[in-house]
Amino acid sequence: MLAVTYFSAGLRIYTIEDPCYPEEIGWFVPGPPAIRHGPRPRGMLVSHFEDVLVDRRGNIFCTDSNHGLFVLRSVAPLS
Repeated sequence: MLAVTYFSAGLRIYTIEDPCYPEEIGWFVPGPPAIRHGPRPRGMLVSHFEDVLVDRRGNIFCTDSNHGLFVLRSVAPLS
């Protein structure tokens, strides 16, 4: 399992059972934020995912420069 953040495209989860052909198996993209909490991104007010961490319990922590911290949990096994 590989968790990747793509700024305004949010969180993407891939299976890499076949490393030559990764397959997207999950995603999370929040709605646009109501107010700007930081200086980025400039221009349009959009979600801006920057970092992701997955712990042993399957909790997924994502930071967003406008929303703050998201703590997600997969209903499917992530290993």
